[in-house]
Amino acid sequence: MSHHPISVSSGKFNLDVSGVAAFFGGDAAIKAMKTFHLYKDRRWTGWYNAPGSFAVAKYIGPIANSRLWHTIFLVEQSKDPETVFGLDGRPGPKYIAFQSGTIIDKTTHAAYFVTQRSKEECSVITVRGRTTQPITLSVVQVPVTDTPYVNYSARVGSKESPTLIVKVRDHQIWLARIPMSASLIACILCAYNRDWYCLAMIFLGIIANGLTCLLIGSASLVLKGVQSAYDARPGDGILVDDSSNHIVILKGAERDVNWVTKGKFRLEYLPSVWKHMEIGLCGLLLSIQSFLQLLLIPQGTTFGQIMFLSSFVISWAYNLYFSSLYREKIQQDLLLETLKVTFTSKFKLGTRTIAAVFTTLVLRPHSSTKPQPPSQTEPKPSSTNKFLKYILPNETAMWDEWREHV
Repeated sequence: MSHHPISVSSGKFNLDVSGVAAFFGGDAAIKAMKTFHLYKDRRWTGWYNAPGSFAVAKYIGPIANSRLWHTIFLVEQSKDPETVFGLDGRPGPKYIAFQSGTIIDKTTHAAYFVTQRSKEECSVITVRGRTTQPITLSVVQVPVTDTPYVNYSARVGSKESPTLIVKVRDHQIWLARIPMSASLIACILCAYNRDWYCLAMIFLGIIANGLTCLLIGSASLVLKGVQSAYDARPGDGILVDDSSNHIVILKGAERDVNWVTKGKFRLEYLPSVWKHMEIGLCGLLLSIQSFLQLLLIPQGTTFGQIMFLSSFVISWAYNLYFSSLYREKIQQDLLLETLKVTFTSKFKLGTRTIAAVFTTLVLRPHSSTKPQPPSQTEPKPSSTNKFLKYILPNETAMWDEWREHV
């Protein structure tokens, strides 16, 4: 009777890890996957036997834009990749343009990030005086005109949207070597122990997770903007967060301010990756992997199952590290670095009246000796009145006269 080179069997003890193979570590794997597009070359570091394959397969199912995959993964409709990974979709505060009087009731995820960061600025100048309804006010400069674009057409009437590449962080490659080495060593030891069942399952896990990371992470994170009109007024305006009595004054050309108020995060995949087969095939491969694990892992030796479980635990710890990172904060930092946003100052004012006057003075165009086109001159009184009326909505005759004088 032949014996395995390595034996840990004792009596009737039998370790069966198949029950946790497909479902253990699913939440950590999904949260770690949401950081793929925020780190450079992270897509190449997924070659390890990762837990939670079934949960990941269900999670990426809605991205595959095909009725076939919708049926397989029991999905009612497709979802945009950036929505699935939580990179876009959160509404921002209301925006009021100073010169044109344009009001955007719900801005984009980018505006939400800028507003949140302005609240976190610690250096606050408190203006002394009467206090009735305290309000904080941040002044923000948006100078992104010289930032390189993926594509931008200055032609009037062009339907092509300007696209801005979002900077990403450098990935610590050495950290990914830990789970990859652990899975490889587990394969070698299973082969030495002649446990072909566990060897096959660990190797299948490496291939399935590696291909999924490679395809899911192949997209570039970009910011999609909108074309500005040739004769557009300056984009100066305010973001108003009534829930926290906070106002953000945005200063910059309309083309630049539009990145904040109208820019949307997008993941740019090759059309074949998410519209056709590749992502759906990855989900199917992960589902097959989880099913085979339930069937074949119990057939392996106790030593092979220990190797399989060890590779799982090490990979789970690696995923847990990335899932513990504050992904929203990282994305916020990358956006502000890309847009080169500058938080110049922050004030705390005692009343909305003071805030209205202060905001008007900050946004008033500076005088210039050079002739300016009509769109760059002082705003129309009606626009200024409309702007002030939003901050101070009182409709009495006294307040109407006050707004006219301001």
